Amino acid sequence: MSKEVKQSRYTEVAINAKYGGFGLSKLAHYYMCYLALKDGMDVEYVIDQLAVHSSDMDRDNKYLIQTVKDLGEKANSSCAYIIIERVRSDCEYFVRDCDDGIEEIEECEDEESNQNVNSIIADKLKRMSNPGNMTPEECQKILLELYMLKKDDDDRLEAEAEEEEKAEAEAKAEEEAGKDENGEYKKTPGFNPDLERKDYMTLIRELCPDEESYSSLMEEIKNYGYY
Repeated sequence: MSKEVKQSRYTEVAINAKYGGFGLSKLAHYYMCYLALKDGMDVEYVIDQLAVHSSDMDRDNKYLIQTVKDLGEKANSSCAYIIIERVRSDCEYFVRDCDDGIEEIEECEDEESNQNVNSIIADKLKRMSNPGNMTPEECQKILLELYMLKKDDDDRLEAEAEEEEKAEAEAKAEEEAGKDENGEYKKTPGFNPDLERKDYMTLIRELCPDEESYSSLMEEIKNYGYY
């Protein structure tokens, strides 16, 4: 019986934490492309998604994330210090340059789901008939409706707070499970820290189906990344 893989509540995102800007080293570009090819991705995917300028890369791409974990500081360009942050998987986000290249993640709020219940109650009261012209039963009905709106919203907020606390605890345990006893990210099985860019060029050639695809990929990679 196959073991069910538990879906993570969080997505890992690579951002820059240093003045300068997000940028990958040449080694990181070659290693990232190697990881994808080794994982069975075709050359077209590698060229379109990975052999691109750092600023055009999806920051949650799994090969980018693993490259940062495996290479550590070797993944950085001279003007970057790349770290991995987590964002809830159920929300959209964008990476914002907040100070001369230093980045932060900003989550996009769902305006509809976060509409203030007090605004809803105020709108209902505004559209309500003059209470002086209403029967006690009609007033009671409206008051009960407003009370239930507030109660339901309080219950929702409490449930969301409990769920968020549970999710954060799970995320912390998940993150710790992905690190070794020294607090460092666990490396890809078989990762060799001594390999250099030329070594990955050789490995990439072995994984490419023909010389033409290898040359096309090398032509794209050499345009990006920093020494």
